[in-house]
Amino acid sequence: MASASSTAFVMLITPQYPSNASVGDVLSAAGDASKITYSSTARNLNRLSSGDSSAGSKYITSSPSSRKRRAAQGCKYDAILKEVGVTKIACNKNVLEGEVEG
Repeated sequence: MASASSTAFVMLITPQYPSNASVGDVLSAAGDASKITYSSTARNLNRLSSGDSSAGSKYITSSPSSRKRRAAQGCKYDAILKEVGVTKIACNKNVLEGEVEG
């Protein structure tokens, strides 16, 4: 009687793969399973590594006025001005004219 119940237990925990599954199918299934994340930290890290720096925020934070404000803040630092090769006056003038990228 003991061997019959142990055999049934082994059959329950043994995964049933289709007989026509190739090694590639099994490896792709394992790859898909590794993409599942259960914590918000892991989801945020996955989002950041894919290039999305919003961290899940639904708000748009890159309005023209906010970009202009951040660019004007960069005009206050001598190291940034030196790297770009402009004076504070020229930097502020460029920002006020709308040049906020690059």
